[in-house]
Amino acid sequence: MSKLKIYLSALSSVTLMTCTAVNAQSLIPYTFKDGEVISADTLNDLFDSIRRVSEGFSSISQLEGTWNCTTYDLSGQAPTNGMPNTQYAVDNATGLYAVDQEWVFSEGGKKLTVDKVILGGMAENNTGGCGGGTSVPSSVYSAAMFGPFVGLAGVSPGCVNSNSFVLDVRRLTPYKFVAPTKMAVVSCEMAAHAPEAPTGLTAAAASGGVALNWTANTDLPTGYKVYKKTNGTYQELTTVTGISYVDTSGVAGDMYRVSAYNANGTSILSAAVLVK
Repeated sequence: MSKLKIYLSALSSVTLMTCTAVNAQSLIPYTFKDGEVISADTLNDLFDSIRRVSEGFSSISQLEGTWNCTTYDLSGQAPTNGMPNTQYAVDNATGLYAVDQEWVFSEGGKKLTVDKVILGGMAENNTGGCGGGTSVPSSVYSAAMFGPFVGLAGVSPGCVNSNSFVLDVRRLTPYKFVAPTKMAVVSCEMAAHAPEAPTGLTAAAASGGVALNWTANTDLPTGYKVYKKTNGTYQELTTVTGISYVDTSGVAGDMYRVSAYNANGTSILSAAVLVK
C-alpha cells in the first residue's frame, strides 16, 4: 500500500510524496502525482468528500430523483417462459442474469416507482400475477429510512402488497449506491447530476499573466468556472466553455482552482495549483 507523507509549509500547503491514483467517479475526487503541492483547501475538500460518502445517506430526501439501476440475480435460476423474469438477460460483465430499470424516488424520497419487474430477483418475478405474462406495470412502493437501511413496502398494483424489502444501502459516491435485495443486488446511479471535478489543472506564469489549462471532463459539462484565491478565500473569476484561461492580472504566488457545471449543478472544486 502507498504511504502518504505530508509536510506543512508557510503557504498552508502540503507536498504529497506518494498517493494511490483513483478514478474521478470514486469517493476520492482527486488524483495526485509524486512531489505535487496541494493546498489545505484541497485536503479539506478531499476529507469532506470521504466523510459524506462514508456516512451514507442521512435522510430519505437525498434519494429524490431518477436513478438508472441494474438488478443482478444471484440465485442461479433461469427465466421462465411467459413470466416477467424473462425481462432478465445475461450480463456479459458478470455472467449473471440482470435487468436494467428506472427507479424514481418522489414525494421527498418517500415514494418509489420502478418499471419492467417488481423488486427482488428472478424468484419474485416468476409469476404472472402482476399484469399477467411478461407484462409488468410500474410498481409503487412507500419508502422510509432507518439509519443506513431503506424500508420499501409494496403499495400498487395489489400484487406487490407483500413485495417488501429492507435495503442495506451502501453509498459508493455522491451519485451511486448498491443494495442487496434477498437473492439479488441492485446497483444504481443518479440519472442527472452535477459533473465530476476537473482534473489536470496547471498554471504557468508568462509575460501576459498566468495561463491555466486543465483536462476536459468526460461527462461533457456545460462549462467551467475559474477561481482565484483572494484574501484567503477563492473568488470566481470567470466562466469558460473551453479548457484554458489566461488571467492577465495573475502573478507568481497566486493559487487557482476550477469547477465544472451543467444544468444539474456545479462540481466540487479541482485540486488547487500554485503559480511558481
